Amino acid sequence: MNILMYHLVGEGSGPMTVPLHRFIGQMELLAAGPERLLTEDDLHAHVRSGTPLPTDAVLLTFDDGYANTVSTVLPVLDRLGLPAVMAVCSGYLGADLPRRVRHPVQEMADLEQVRRWIDSGRDIAAHGYTHHRLPQESDLALRWQVGGDHETHANLLDAFRMALGSHTDPASAQQAARQIDIDLSPRE
Repeated sequence: MNILMYHLVGEGSGPMTVPLHRFIGQMELLAAGPERLLTEDDLHAHVRSGTPLPTDAVLLTFDDGYANTVSTVLPVLDRLGLPAVMAVCSGYLGADLPRRVRHPVQEMADLEQVRRWIDSGRDIAAHGYTHHRLPQESDLALRWQVGGDHETHANLLDAFRMALGSHTDPASAQQAARQIDIDLSPRE
């Protein structure tokens, strides 16, 4: 399976930004096939059933929950009918939450933008309460990161899935979930 992970799309420079014209071209290629784009539910169904994933399977992901993912990316995905997952750091979602956390780009999606993403039929995943690297956290901090993410996603978005990308360790997330009695299994 291939996972295509994006951060920022649009104008600007830097290793995390893909120019909009290139992104549109990439999405048009995906929409034309032959790759099979998966939803997060598709992926979890394969994992639960033990069914091998198709060799041409692609999961499209957008890390960190940037406002740009909703304002720039979502219209392209809508036009082409492509599924995707946005990994959201829930500490950025509300005025009373710890939004003033260091992050390379402070233009994070707010609660209404994340709801717009969900309302489009696309998935979200938790990405850590304040975007810390989970394997580097103490047990207490790990419980706080996963627990804060779970509580915020559950209360504000009625959804919780832990993103297990390159900067997180599945065993660490599962360990933290057990310590605070959270079920990280896929929603049914």
